[in-house]
Amino acid sequence: MLPPLALVALAARPPIAQQITWFYSTSLANGADFLASVIGLDEVENTKQVDTCRIFHSAPGHYFGVCDSRPPPHCPRGPESADAPPVTYTFVVESRVEVEAWHEHLLATGGNRTIVKPPRHSTKLASYAFNFYDADSETGLGCYRFEVQSFEDPAWPVPACAPIQRTQPQLQPSFALPPRTVVEEAVLTPVGAGTAAAPLPSKPRVMLDLFVASKCPDAPRCQRMLAPVLESGVGELVEVRLGFLANANASEPSGFECLHGPTECVGNLAELCVHAHWPYHVDIEVGQLPAHLNWMLFLPCVSEGANGRPFNSTASSLIPGNTNACLQRYGVPSATADAIEACVAGDQGKALLAESAARTHAMCGTHSDLPHIGCKSCSMYLDGQPVCVIDDATIYNCSAVDQGDSSAWTAAICAAAKAKGYPEAQLPLVCRLAARHSTTTPSSPRWPTVHGHSYASVDPKASADFAVKYFGAALVKDEQPVCMPGIVGGLRGESGVPPREVVVRLPLHSDFRGGGLELRFVSNPRKAGGAYDIAAHVDAMARLYGNLSDNSGHHWNQFFDNHLGFYAHPSDQIATALLRDGVPFFTGQSGGLYQSVYVVIPGTGQVVEVLGNFMIDVLPRHHVRFSSTDQFCSPKRLRRRLGESNSGIHGGGGSSSSSSSSSSSS
Repeated sequence: MLPPLALVALAARPPIAQQITWFYSTSLANGADFLASVIGLDEVENTKQVDTCRIFHSAPGHYFGVCDSRPPPHCPRGPESADAPPVTYTFVVESRVEVEAWHEHLLATGGNRTIVKPPRHSTKLASYAFNFYDADSETGLGCYRFEVQSFEDPAWPVPACAPIQRTQPQLQPSFALPPRTVVEEAVLTPVGAGTAAAPLPSKPRVMLDLFVASKCPDAPRCQRMLAPVLESGVGELVEVRLGFLANANASEPSGFECLHGPTECVGNLAELCVHAHWPYHVDIEVGQLPAHLNWMLFLPCVSEGANGRPFNSTASSLIPGNTNACLQRYGVPSATADAIEACVAGDQGKALLAESAARTHAMCGTHSDLPHIGCKSCSMYLDGQPVCVIDDATIYNCSAVDQGDSSAWTAAICAAAKAKGYPEAQLPLVCRLAARHSTTTPSSPRWPTVHGHSYASVDPKASADFAVKYFGAALVKDEQPVCMPGIVGGLRGESGVPPREVVVRLPLHSDFRGGGLELRFVSNPRKAGGAYDIAAHVDAMARLYGNLSDNSGHHWNQFFDNHLGFYAHPSDQIATALLRDGVPFFTGQSGGLYQSVYVVIPGTGQVVEVLGNFMIDVLPRHHVRFSSTDQFCSPKRLRRRLGESNSGIHGGGGSSSSSSSSSSSS
């Protein structure tokens, strides 16, 4: 046992001045070349061990060394296999912008030498990162896993020292972990009049003009209408411009009088300046917007009211007070935010607003309070032609795009791109598929392209009644065909049971949610089902799923991923009704928000997902399950790894349910 004095000495450990991580390679030259030429690290020169090991400076006080003095790891199945070392070597940078800059750098310098994965955001880990690897696993560093990551956790410490700068850029393609100003200066200069700094196609894009007032509730409404269109694949063909409803007034600080007062003028300026200065590669993983439209992420953010939902009145708008919070949400660097602020307060912003207002007057006209007269917020123009208006939450004059239907918008944009000279082979896949579909399918009512989904059910009427009660569906038909009377003597003892088909239609939404999907529940005893019929299937699924409301150690069952998802009533209302009636269900979890309701439609054995965002004040803990991508960190798997018995740890549904669920998700 150590004496007390020794314990005191151990408590005050000696300092650590520097840190070095060693890698091993059969070829010292190849391993060193990956660190120098691909990653771009500076070598510490003239060390005494240079013939056996070469050392590179990665960050203040931190080094990477590569040696051929011992055998390297062997990973015939790749760096992510069990053969590879279970270690990750991470470069920590300050923002998502720098993660993206590193990604572009490695794509440029690595060539066939490097495997670079796309960046991903993790809500659970509060990080944004990507992995990369040396493609040479025989003579290079191919069995090691590298990562570039930024932390979005407020608890993560701020770097004590500035990043290392390259001292020998002339020797190879240069990149280091630069101060933010280096990255930001590259993206501050706008390309053209208010466009983001992204590569342009060889032909001019289709111009989509939105004439709006930033504090008008119809502005976020038209943005929500267009979001699924621009994310569908045609966004790469489109350039979006904002035209603001404002009149020149030299007595106003901005030089203009705006529809909803001086604060709206500031909001208009902020949106124009964000468009001019937004670093196009920020936060690309958020949605499917193409890089040059990524600045539009800012618009729904500033359109949020105090409750986190789009404001429904000018009085509930937080614009422009939430500008900085939205820039921070998407990791816009501080220097870029400073440039945006200077733009709003200075001559550049006034010039952008003057150009925007002049375009509004020239194309859309002046605003009028009279219905259907004058330029309204929001008026939408496609290549200079009016295509749709939203005014006071009413959609009109949208014949060209069928009342805001996404597929009609897509077709209009594809047609406009063809008129500009885009050959069909260069159009996005969504345009080519739409053209092919239009030549083979007759016109149909404005329901979704996938108009229905059929379920075999032991009781079609009960299944349909469930959809009507909880999903807000409407009964379409209930048929028992007279040409198929009940089968006397029947199949498998189903004597006297006639065929039945009950169809319901889910609610139709006027926005991106679509809707109108038909659910068809069918029972036809004349079809031989074999030993495993519908009743047997329903029973088997009940045993497999267990009690959906009692999680108790279950993680996400893989069979739950085989389901139909749709929008219906707000999912918090559905969850409240299910709780009230004691119907088993569970929810997925994402970032602390319960997003969807998963429930079995009676008589079918099939789980469906009602999509939506909601929070329930009191939701029993066992109603929440791990998402499918988080399942490997579940308590059940942890217990397995620790070798503990699985007996008695599963949720409701009986021992057979636990056994089935366990085997299916291992």
